[in-house]
Amino acid sequence: VAVGRRGRPGITIERVYRTGAEPMLMDRAQLRQVFENLLLNALEAMGESGRLVVECTTAPAPASASTPYRPAGTRDSDPWQGFDRYAVVRVSDTGSGIAEEHRDKLFYPFFTTKKQGSGVGLSMARKIVDSHRGLIDVESRPGLGTTFTVRLPMVAGPNEGQAS
Repeated sequence: VAVGRRGRPGITIERVYRTGAEPMLMDRAQLRQVFENLLLNALEAMGESGRLVVECTTAPAPASASTPYRPAGTRDSDPWQGFDRYAVVRVSDTGSGIAEEHRDKLFYPFFTTKKQGSGVGLSMARKIVDSHRGLIDVESRPGLGTTFTVRLPMVAGPNEGQAS
């Protein structure tokens, strides 16, 4: 994100990237759209000054409530069935925060609190994250800022993690 081009020298951007993320099965263009939306929303919420933190890490996936039966010696052809970690991206800002009464509606199509907003950004972001079998959620405190957390399954591509 080029803050200088947006004319906001009062915004500090902090990047916290932890190592350990391997290549994963995803649609880069779609996920880029998700993160661009989250970053632009954060910048708009802060106005002329504030702190934006982008943190990337990994976290263990919770154990499945039930494991489907697979006969011994068979391989699961659906790579989405077997992952044990999430790639986790948090986008935090020190903006105005989100009012409690708006949080339940944030991901609804056409819901917006912006004067010039269309209300499709966050609903599209959720749809994209859902299509990657991931999770997106929000924590916010009015006057203190907002954090969006995106969790994406770390699923190896078709030729990764398999013996030849």
